[in-house]
Amino acid sequence: MRFYLLIYFFIPFFSFTQNLHTQIIEDKIKQLKGREAENKFEEKELIALYNELYYMSKEKDHKKGMLTALTGLAVIYSNNNNPHEGLKVIGEGIILAKQLNSYIDYTSLLDCKGRALLEAGNYSDSRINFSKALKMSDLIKDKDTMNGLKTIVFNSLSRYAEILDNEISTAGYGDSLLYFGKQGYEASIKISEKFPKRKFIVGQSALLLGVAYLRKGNVVDGNKYFDIAEKLFISDQDKRPLANFYNTIGYIKFEKGNDEQALEYYNKALDLATKFHSPRLSINIYENLIEYYKKAGDTKKELYYLEKSKVLNDSLSKIHKKALIIQGKHDVNLISKQKESVSSFFIILLIVIIILIGAISFYLYRKNRAKRSIGKVDVDEEYQKKQIDEDKIALLLTLAKNNDKQFLIMFQDIFTDLHRELLKFPELTAADLEMCAYLKLNIQTKEIATYKKISIGAVDNRKYRIRKKLNLLPETDLYKWINTINPKSE
Repeated sequence: MRFYLLIYFFIPFFSFTQNLHTQIIEDKIKQLKGREAENKFEEKELIALYNELYYMSKEKDHKKGMLTALTGLAVIYSNNNNPHEGLKVIGEGIILAKQLNSYIDYTSLLDCKGRALLEAGNYSDSRINFSKALKMSDLIKDKDTMNGLKTIVFNSLSRYAEILDNEISTAGYGDSLLYFGKQGYEASIKISEKFPKRKFIVGQSALLLGVAYLRKGNVVDGNKYFDIAEKLFISDQDKRPLANFYNTIGYIKFEKGNDEQALEYYNKALDLATKFHSPRLSINIYENLIEYYKKAGDTKKELYYLEKSKVLNDSLSKIHKKALIIQGKHDVNLISKQKESVSSFFIILLIVIIILIGAISFYLYRKNRAKRSIGKVDVDEEYQKKQIDEDKIALLLTLAKNNDKQFLIMFQDIFTDLHRELLKFPELTAADLEMCAYLKLNIQTKEIATYKKISIGAVDNRKYRIRKKLNLLPETDLYKWINTINPKSE
């Protein structure tokens, strides 16, 4: 009798405890909804709160809480240009967003993944994720949220087009930049006045559209949208967008010869960028200040900002290398988890099909006694594999010759094991890895100089720095060395 009484009292108590934990998680979700960090100290606090929510939700298998935390972390890491940490959380977040049919989180995570890959230099996969994000946003029922996220994705695509326009100016990315800018601004002005982040979103899209017009030589329309952006940013409580705005206006002033006004805007921008922890924007401001002090003849300050830019660039380069590794791991994990979700019926069916195919293949093999034909098939398959490898190398050499930014990414795909070995040398920068790729392909110094449009001396200097970073003797033949660090053939 006592045993049944214990059960009678325990079940309600257990149920109450479970409901209490669920309520705590739901309350934390509400507290964090829509909250953003306005400086680096709030950012650290917010990261801690999201991590707390994630682990508490994971313990109770509260998937909504886990997804809220992962999406929040992904947005923070995207905003502060940290693709390494971002890609760590995005993979799991996408899986949960699919399970919960959360189109808002799914769109946001795809945009964050696209931005992370763009920051890490993987342009093709970045563009794919932005396209997926736009398609996913169409499924969002709330119009304000849908248009808000569409604007954010178009703004990301504007950044994508701007980067590629700078690097491949002949490919028509300037037209794409203007197209994405127009699409983003049109989506933003559809957002109703009641939407909390309307000023930020519309102002950001207006700024990007102004930049797009200016790059096309349309100063009148460019200034028109700059004025719209400035009014919105100044009247908004969130002052973060002002950093990018001031830097952009400073650059315009400098190009027009208004150097003192340019410096004033640069300093305002740098103060905000440092406060809000925006390393990529800080680098851009440093580069503008370098040009300013170079023109002013102030060598001391020019070198000062050169050093600061180099330190920050090296730091980001290491983060980006880690990000590409994380991307690969998460892609593998994603595929693995998707396979685990397949029903047992289809698994059994697949096994039966494999057995049938195996039995039929074995029967045909035994029946076919023409060994020469079999030998010929083997030779043909080996020839085809060799031909595919040669085609890949030919493509890689073409990318190298054209100084294409996809060269290093393609090299990583073809020589995966070698690239993994090279990453074990932390001193090697992205530029060093590219030089190692040239060495692996046996491209000689003169050819490298021609492809990269630099002097032979500059190529030799890069080789010298690689030797120094790896503690190699000056007489070491780097072409032989690159083949000894990875004894296993790819």
